[in-house]
Amino acid sequence: MKANYKFIIAIAFLLLSTAAFSQNTINFYNNTDKDIYAAYAYYDYSNSCWTSVGWYKVAPYSEKVIDLGNYTKKVYIHGQTSTLLTSSSWGSGYSFCINNDDAFRIRNADKIACDTKAKFSEKQIVSGKNTWNFNP
Repeated sequence: MKANYKFIIAIAFLLLSTAAFSQNTINFYNNTDKDIYAAYAYYDYSNSCWTSVGWYKVAPYSEKVIDLGNYTKKVYIHGQTSTLLTSSSWGSGYSFCINNDDAFRIRNADKIACDTKAKFSEKQIVSGKNTWNFNP
C-alpha cells in the first residue's frame, strides 16, 4: 500500500511540474500560395527592451511553430513575401527594426536607428497554442 502512495505522489509531482513549465507557442499559418517570411517582436525582460526576431520561412498553406517558452505577454508580428512581380506584407500599427537580408535578433528594435523598419501587428500570448493567420 505504501508503494501506491509513493507512485501517486510521484505522478502528482510530475503533473504539477509540467504545468509550471508549460510550453507556449505562436503558430504561424500561411494561407497563401507564396512563401511568407515571418518575424515577431517581444519584450525581453532580461535586457529590459523590445527585441525583434526573424526570419521564419512559412511555406504556402503550411504552419511554422515558434516556441515561446513561458512567455505570456504581447508579441508583435510581421510577415512579408517578395517576388520579382509582386510583394505583400502583413503588419500594422507598431514599427520595429528588421534586417531584410539575413536572419536577425535586434535588441531595442523599437528605439534604435536602423536601415529598415517594418509594421508589426499586436497579439496577446496566452498559455498554450496561439494562432496567427497570414491570409491573402
